[in-house]
Amino acid sequence: MTTEPPSEYWWSSDNAEEPTLPPNGARTPTSKAPPAPITPPPTEVQYRQGIEMKQEDPSLSIPDICRKLGISRRYERTMRRRCKKPNTVPRKESRKKEYLDPSDKEALFRFVEGQAHHGFAVTRPIIQLYASHLVRLRKPNFETLSDSWVHTFTHSNEFIRRFKRTQNKPLDGKRKTAQDRVNLQKWFRSYKRDIKNWKVKEDRIYNFDEGGLRVGCMRGEWVYVPRQWNNYYGYSPEDRRSVTVIEGVCADGSCIPPCIVVEGQVFLDDWFNSRQSGDELVFTSQSGFSNAQIGIEWLKHFIKHSGAEENDSRVTILLMDNHSSHTSDEFVLLANKYNIKPYPFPPHCTHILQPLDVKCFNPYKHYHDKCIKKALRQGEVAYNLVSFMWDLPEIRQKGLTPATIQSGFLTPGLWPLDEEACMNQLKVFEPDCPPDYLNNNIFEDHTHSPQTIRDTILGLDNFRDTIENKAQFSSPTRAKANRFLQCANVALKHVKLNEDSRLELIQGIRAQQKRKSELTGGRTHQSGPLRAADALANKRRKVEAEIEARDKSRSYHLGVAARKVKKAEEDIETKTRVLHRLQIKIPAMEKDMEKIMPKLIAAQGALANSIAKLGGARKSREELVEKYDKEDQKRAEEIEKMNEDPVQRLLRPAYEPEYMPQNLLSSDVGHDPSSPPLPVFPSSPPARPDPRELDLNANYVKFGLDMDEINFRL
Repeated sequence: MTTEPPSEYWWSSDNAEEPTLPPNGARTPTSKAPPAPITPPPTEVQYRQGIEMKQEDPSLSIPDICRKLGISRRYERTMRRRCKKPNTVPRKESRKKEYLDPSDKEALFRFVEGQAHHGFAVTRPIIQLYASHLVRLRKPNFETLSDSWVHTFTHSNEFIRRFKRTQNKPLDGKRKTAQDRVNLQKWFRSYKRDIKNWKVKEDRIYNFDEGGLRVGCMRGEWVYVPRQWNNYYGYSPEDRRSVTVIEGVCADGSCIPPCIVVEGQVFLDDWFNSRQSGDELVFTSQSGFSNAQIGIEWLKHFIKHSGAEENDSRVTILLMDNHSSHTSDEFVLLANKYNIKPYPFPPHCTHILQPLDVKCFNPYKHYHDKCIKKALRQGEVAYNLVSFMWDLPEIRQKGLTPATIQSGFLTPGLWPLDEEACMNQLKVFEPDCPPDYLNNNIFEDHTHSPQTIRDTILGLDNFRDTIENKAQFSSPTRAKANRFLQCANVALKHVKLNEDSRLELIQGIRAQQKRKSELTGGRTHQSGPLRAADALANKRRKVEAEIEARDKSRSYHLGVAARKVKKAEEDIETKTRVLHRLQIKIPAMEKDMEKIMPKLIAAQGALANSIAKLGGARKSREELVEKYDKEDQKRAEEIEKMNEDPVQRLLRPAYEPEYMPQNLLSSDVGHDPSSPPLPVFPSSPPARPDPRELDLNANYVKFGLDMDEINFRL
């Protein structure tokens, strides 16, 4: 017996297509109903029309009335209640208290959307905090909104039409920035070109990686217990010993025997059993993880079981990550000897490209978890390393099937080669589109709807000129003014929320800077416990001693340089007097020129050497002074950078200073005068004496020697 499919379904709408059903009208297990469109709540006019229709024709059913009026099924219960008691006041008007007006809500919506686009998606407590800020604009003594209000607000139709709740997934910043489409496309095209040039087949494309396992740690599961029980705590071996399994898989669906790295120093006979194939390789290390030596041994193990030969004409591609044990010189040289090409993935992209990470290790760990639970069911409470080695062949047999391995290469497009599949692995972390309030507006006329502070100020100037030129507003101008004032109200409240968020961020950054300024990196060697007060006192003494030692070192080196300069100047002055005396004796001793000429040459050479020493001493002192000046300048720049508002520096390109009120550019906007003042850092480093003041002879000796006359006489 066949049944006709119903003509209308609860999920159908005027703009959505009805799902295709099988001929018998039954829904298949795999088919899913499309998501129901979000419909606005019915207005009071629609409720009144439904009440009148019910009073005129009592035979009409509530679903028929809702269908004729275009009301969703979710409001049938309300319609039925209103029809039974037509004179009752709507529940929304009688019970619900509105804390936010439409402009407050729109400003809050813009703030939530902007925070999400900047990478700081808000939570319910954040919405509660900033919604309370908006309420305090009208009620200064208002404390805070309740949790129930936030719950109702985030479940309202106007909120869920623009936002949805999702789970925050923390991700390392390096992984987030490494997923660049251009770099990934460049890597894949290089990989594709090498596959073609080397004529590599699927049986010569391998991937290997290390997988970490906790021997006896299993996952939780859903169980059934008597209804009177609140919780259930099952048995768990809790053997947290770490084991590293190194697996190598091929694009044709095969795999090589594993390598197991066990934490320890000696091998136990019980680790080896009859279920093993005999080709497994077991290592011991103090950490339980792989290292460079284990990487070399694994490569020899791979060469043995992959069929690679020395000076092989066939090229073998070995896909791997960038771990240091895989990129050592010994590893690369040994691989090249057997024509094996180590092919690393782009940094921080193995979770989307590596076949073992994409498909293989998840079922691997799943069947390991099932083996632990099976052992517990069979009475083996102490699941240890011996049990794991016994179950490892079964885990590999079920977790590393040919279909799973081939799917690991197929999904990222590594084999068969598929660039589109590789690009589809990229995850979209941030949408490229700007916030909706920059493109759309809740008001009809976009021409007179300011969205930024600049638009608001320009609009106010425009209306000021209009008011000055006209005594009364015309109807179109009055409508434009109303729209403008509504949008300006929203824009200014949005700025107020951004300023509150900015102030919170500034205070957090300054607190971080204060904490970092107290870090010294020193150590305190003391036996026994150490009181925090004593440690802080030791820390202060170390800092003071370091500053004092630095000042003493500067003074000492500058003093030594100044004394060298003074000594060189005194030496030059002495040599100059000698030359003067010889210059005076030259006219009276023209007959004995042969005796005086060697003395003149020696005195001239000594003077030249002294002048050279003076130049070297001056240069050394200037270099030392310049070095210390650079250190002070660098320290001053660091302090200035700490004082600079980092948020204002980041937002500077987004705003136009000529249209930004000066009070919005201040770092103290929104600061409560009654609260403690914000921390202020010194604008410059502590002043120290000018090193040039340490010069012992600031007035340099000016030499008036006529060297041409001396040379002429010589």
